Amino acid sequence: MKKLLFVFLITILISCNQNVQTTSFEITGMIEGINSGNVYLLYSDFKNTTKIENGTFVFKGKVKEPCLSKLVFEGLDENREFYLENSKIEFKGNTDSIDNSIITGSKTENERVLYNARMAEFNEKYAEIEKEYENADEAREAELDLLYEKV
Repeated sequence: MKKLLFVFLITILISCNQNVQTTSFEITGMIEGINSGNVYLLYSDFKNTTKIENGTFVFKGKVKEPCLSKLVFEGLDENREFYLENSKIEFKGNTDSIDNSIITGSKTENERVLYNARMAEFNEKYAEIEKEYENADEAREAELDLLYEKV
């Protein structure tokens, strides 16, 4: 009976720990092409600065809610926008293409990436219909109107 009670309590504790919300963020980053310098984190009305050492950097802080933010690297024209939220976030990038850097750990950023991919599919289909519509006669225009409504 004691073993059963012990297993039950451990199960409850484990399940409670899985539902705990992270109350702060930590961004760990690796950037190829910059060994040292500054990187800036811009979000809401805040601007944080940290040092890049051996191509790595760390930001820590808190946000009230997910917000669009930006990493700006000193000396580079490109920057990387992403959604910042209270979680452990990883940045991996290269100075050749900061905009194509990989950011993981932000659920909101993952949703934005998925949304953008789906919108790109939609825009591609819409462009195909528009192109065909320009060269269509009246009967075909009516068919394309129906097809457009389905997209």
